[in-house]
Amino acid sequence: MTLAFFGISGAEFPLILAAVVIIMSIGNYGRDTQLGYKGTVILCLLASPLLGFAIVYFLKARKPG
Repeated sequence: MTLAFFGISGAEFPLILAAVVIIMSIGNYGRDTQLGYKGTVILCLLASPLLGFAIVYFLKARKPG
C-alpha cells in the first residue's frame, strides 16, 4: 500500500484528510483578505488551522469596504 511507505496507517488517513479539508476551507474564507488564498493556506500549515482562522478573521474584520 502506498500509505505504508509514508508510515501512515489506515486510522490516521481520515484525520489527515479532515485537516486538509479544513485548511482548504479556511483558505477559501481568507481569499479576499491581504493574504489571499495561498497565503492563508501557508499560514495554516505553518501555525495551525485554529490560529490561522483567527488571524484571517481579524484581517477580514479590519478590511475596509
